[in-house]
Amino acid sequence: MPPGAEGLLFLPYLMGERSPIWDAKASGVFVGLGLHHGRGHLYRAVLEGIACALRHNIETSRSQQALDDALVVVGGASRSELWMQIVADITGRPVRTIEEDVEASLGAAMLAALGIGLIDRADAARGWVRLLDRARPVQAAQLRYEKLYAQYVALYPAIRNVMHALKD
Repeated sequence: MPPGAEGLLFLPYLMGERSPIWDAKASGVFVGLGLHHGRGHLYRAVLEGIACALRHNIETSRSQQALDDALVVVGGASRSELWMQIVADITGRPVRTIEEDVEASLGAAMLAALGIGLIDRADAARGWVRLLDRARPVQAAQLRYEKLYAQYVALYPAIRNVMHALKD
């Protein structure tokens, strides 16, 4: 299925939304749903909506300049080839994952070691995990996702009042 889930767009605000819109009354929405859409379209629209939310956060971050070019994704999502490619294409950034399957425990150990002074920030950044290149942005998909992302960003303000009215 091509990028854009054949005209289906998803806002992933299933528990309200924090950054970057800070609206506890925001809700999840599918827009553009038609009879020709099936389970695969819904699935792809969800993945694309979450990737658009990630890009929205990256682009509105005050510390955007401090971000590395590549995104490092860990956890269950990192095992999905499709999702990692969607993230790369929508954000325009290469995606890397870690080889080891110890995200939470390793992260806790690193924070503890950093917190009690066993390692410094430079030590925390090297040698603990092996990063693997997972997905690189594909230009043709990026071009298609530019329009989808613009629609994603415009959708919330357009339906905000309806979301709030439904919660009252």
